[in-house]
Amino acid sequence: MSEEIYSIILGNNQDELFGSENDAILIYNLFYTFYLKSKVWKKPILYLNNEVNMENLINSMKNIDSNSTIIIYFSGHSCKNGNLQFFNYYYSNNEIINEILNIKKKNIYFIIDSCYSKKFITSRPNIKTKYIVSTSDIQTSKEIIIDYQENMFTHMNNSKENNKIVLGIFTLYFYKILLNKNLVNIKDWKNKIINNKIWDII
Repeated sequence: MSEEIYSIILGNNQDELFGSENDAILIYNLFYTFYLKSKVWKKPILYLNNEVNMENLINSMKNIDSNSTIIIYFSGHSCKNGNLQFFNYYYSNNEIINEILNIKKKNIYFIIDSCYSKKFITSRPNIKTKYIVSTSDIQTSKEIIIDYQENMFTHMNNSKENNKIVLGIFTLYFYKILLNKNLVNIKDWKNKIINNKIWDII
C-alpha cells in the first residue's frame, strides 16, 4: 500500500495581514482536489486565525499512522529568527518538532509562506523533514491583489471584495505549479517544482 498523505493547513491573518487566510483556503482547495484524485491523499484539515494553535495542530496528528507523511502548510507572520506566529504564541521549529516527536510522528513536509522563512529550517536526526519556504533568511514575503477566480475555490469559498482577492505571491505560484503539473505524487515535487520556470520567479 502507498504511503498515506495527510495535510494540516494553517492561515493566520493576525496583525494586519490580508492574504494568509485566503492562502490557506486556496491550498485547502488544491489538496482537496488531490484527495479526490488519489486514495493516498486524505481529506485536508484547515485551521484559520484563532484556530491556529499548537493544540489543534497536535490533536490533528494524534491518530495518524507514524509511517504516513504529514504536510504542514503555514501562511502568516514570522519574526526575524524564523519563528512562526500562531494565534497565541510564536513557535520555533524546534518547539514544533518536539511536540510532533512526542506523538511519535516522523515524516513531515513544512510549506511556509512567511517572512524570513529560510530561518525556520533546521535539521534533526530523529525526524524526516523536508522544507519548501517562500523567502531567504533576509527577505520579507509579499502579497498581491488578483481577480477572483471561482475555479480556484471549488471546494471551499472565501470572502472577496469587488471581485478581487489578496494572496501571497509565493502561495499563488506554488499552487499554479502543483495544479498545472498535476503533482499528486509528492515524490515528484522536488524535481518538477525546482525545474519549473515559475519557481525561478518566486
